[in-house]
Amino acid sequence: MTTYINTKVEQFYGTRFWKQEMLPPNYRLPESRKVASPYFKKWGFFVPMMYNEYFSKLCGIESDQYISCDLFYFYIFPCLSRREFTLPYMDKNNFSLLYPWARQPRTIIKNRNGLFYDNCEKMICREEALQRCISEKVDCLIKPTIDTGCGKNVALLKRETRESLEAQFGSYKADYIVQEKEQQHEVLRSLNPNSLNTMRIVTYRAADRKVYAIKDKTFLRIGKPGNVVDNVGAGGGMCQVFDSGEVNDRVVHWYTTELSSLRTQYGVEKLIIPNYS
Repeated sequence: MTTYINTKVEQFYGTRFWKQEMLPPNYRLPESRKVASPYFKKWGFFVPMMYNEYFSKLCGIESDQYISCDLFYFYIFPCLSRREFTLPYMDKNNFSLLYPWARQPRTIIKNRNGLFYDNCEKMICREEALQRCISEKVDCLIKPTIDTGCGKNVALLKRETRESLEAQFGSYKADYIVQEKEQQHEVLRSLNPNSLNTMRIVTYRAADRKVYAIKDKTFLRIGKPGNVVDNVGAGGGMCQVFDSGEVNDRVVHWYTTELSSLRTQYGVEKLIIPNYS
């Protein structure tokens, strides 16, 4: 019996995470889950070939080098980033303090642990926070600042009546932020006008401290029609962006093995990201 570096428990958690977070509910794990990847086996790790069976359907590339979830989260990620150091950076209320040089949406109010603040970090009362939101003339978004992900609980601010706004504040209880809804370029807006359709650029910080953008590894996220978030986990789609700025026609969705395209789903024949260079 071969003994692998990644334990049976780690393999189990990796498979369970993959199944719960990415696969369609009715997806049956194939027999290839028992077959070891030759590539990773020579390094002492068991990575089942079921990852190839799944991901090759999405990108068309057959490979024994697809990384399993347990290998990534238990071995690779801890080598690249100290996970316990990430916690102070996860509170969205701190972004304006941590990254004052970065362009960010205009903040109306913040709520930290039940206490209200304005965009200058001055503590204000609940009544003033309500009035600041009511008096805004533009659309605003409210979102939690801790324990976030996949666009969870991001919503348009309800300002039809004072009661509706108070009820919305009450539903979040604490640790949330209200910001002006950003307006995006008309090209990206045409894909879904309700959401801010963003790009994720995959980078790698090497031992020489230089940050490298990985070739052709930028991904455009498109919100599900009607949604205010573009997260793939919330039903949105994802496309590859090449270094030329041209977007791959293939649209990938979570929780399904079915592919769609920009041409058939969005009526876009050839999409090029404006000012991408």
